[in-house]
Order: sequence, then structure tokens, then C-alpha cells
Amino acid sequence: MDSALSESRNWDASADDSRWFEASVNESQGSLALEAEALDEALRLLPSHLSAAVRMIACDGLSYEAAANALGVPASFVNNW
Repeated sequence: MDSALSESRNWDASADDSRWFEASVNESQGSLALEAEALDEALRLLPSHLSAAVRMIACDGLSYEAAANALGVPASFVNNW
């Protein structure tokens, strides 16, 4: 009987952990959404060529050289922006 009660308590703790994890994930996703919105707003404030370079490098994973080629400018320009 004691082991059944113990197993029941363990199962309940797992359920609590699951709910905590789910709430944590939802909170993280909400936080990421807010961060993405803030980043998007900051990028909108930049001149278009700077915003494009940041998006290509930080969001799309392009190298400075690849971003410079896509923008039609020397890589040193992108490095100094």
C-alpha cells in the first residue's frame, strides 16, 4: 500500500513537472516573440542598406563577404557598417 501511495505521489510530481515545463516553454516562446518584435522594430529604424546587411548576417547566417556580394558593395563596407 505504501509503495502504491509513493508511486502515486511520484506520478503527481511528474505531472506537476510537466505542467511547469509546459508553462516554462510557453513563457520562453512569448519572450522570444517579444525579442523578435523588438529586433524587427530596431531593424526598421536603420537605413535600408544597414538593415539588409544585419538581416543577411545575423538572421540568414551569411558571411560578411556573402552579404556584401548580395548588396553589391565591398566586404569592407559591410564590416564597417
